Order: sequence, then C-alpha cells, then structure tokens
Amino acid sequence: MENRLLGPIFLCIIILFCGVVSGYTLKLISIYSLPVFSSLLLSTFLKNGSLQTLNIFIIILGIWFIVKTSDSLIKQRIKREVANSLTLEKKVFNARYHAQTDYLTNVLNRRGFENELKEQYQNL
Repeated sequence: MENRLLGPIFLCIIILFCGVVSGYTLKLISIYSLPVFSSLLLSTFLKNGSLQTLNIFIIILGIWFIVKTSDSLIKQRIKREVANSLTLEKKVFNARYHAQTDYLTNVLNRRGFENELKEQYQNL
C-alpha cells in the first residue's frame, strides 16, 4: 500500500469509530465518511500532483461537512435534553404539589404543612 493512502484510510477509520462510539445511525455515519471514502477512491486512481490537490480539497471539504453537521446535531440534542429536563421538572413540581395539598380543598395537608413550617423556621 502506498504511503499517500495511509492518511485517508486512518481518517476513515477514525470517522467510523467516532460515529459508532457516539451512537449515530449507520446512515449518518455513511454520510460523514462519504467524502473521505470518495477521496480514498480517487487517490488510488490519480497519480499526478494537480489531481492529488483535488484529493486534499475533497478531504478538507469532508472534514468541514462533518464539523458543520455534528455541530447542528449537538445543538439539536441539547435542545431535546433541555426540553426533556423542563418537562421532568414540571412533573416533579406537579407531583410535589399534589403530594402536599388536599385534592378537594386545595389546602396544605400534614406533609405540606410540615414542609412549609420547616421553610418558615429556617428563614427566621
């Protein structure tokens, strides 16, 4: 194997490994690694310097695509986690509220009264 093929091969392996470890789908991993695999394929057929420049450009373009796409995926994942966290906080609040109030009268029950008393005592 020629030395100029080692870089793209290692890059392909790193992309596949990172995608699998990160839990991305196979479709998404293949989209990420498509520019690198295509440059690897091109580098096997191209021998002169000007076409190797095209190969390097394809690799750089593929890396840029990976960074841009993964950045948007990370932002989407963060938004999803924040939304899940907010809904979980609402559920916890509702559970505490219902555990401390009487259903019919909406007045604090014994547990709610004791918690409110502790809070007021600590604030003194």
